Amino acid sequence: MGITWLVLLFGVYFALKLSVAGEGPARIGKANLFAVLGLVAMLPGAFVGFAPDPVPWQSGDGAASDRCRCGSPVSRLAGSLQGLAGLRVCARIPVAIVTFFAIRGNWGTYYDALPPDFPEKSFWPKYLQITLVPQPIFWIAFTVIVGTLFGSIATAIFRRRKLGSPAHW
Repeated sequence: MGITWLVLLFGVYFALKLSVAGEGPARIGKANLFAVLGLVAMLPGAFVGFAPDPVPWQSGDGAASDRCRCGSPVSRLAGSLQGLAGLRVCARIPVAIVTFFAIRGNWGTYYDALPPDFPEKSFWPKYLQITLVPQPIFWIAFTVIVGTLFGSIATAIFRRRKLGSPAHW
């Protein structure tokens, strides 16, 4: 789980802060719908793009190489749509740096722990597959989508309590 739970906490925090300031979504149902649609679009891409045994790329001579694929087309598209915001990408840089050293040094920590069935790879393919692709693509999309979902649900509850009536869906 790591720090993933912070997405839930800060999604709710920022959504309520925006709602109190009058900057929340006009229609909470629409915000929830977009978050759910984003989640539906992201999950297949994450499953295909980060499967533990990716199909190897072909080198110029037709022989399979040791390189991993860098995400499925779905996760690459989601990443290019979400990952262009510089702050979001920059926030993932410290994780990429720490993971670089953790994998290199075999620290045995959260940053370099892999599932038991993860195929043996040399450093760079492993680093690409577990760090350089997921950090700026999957985790940014996950943060935006899940933060939006939990934030809009919290806003609906907040509005319902504040107004004493059902939220405007």
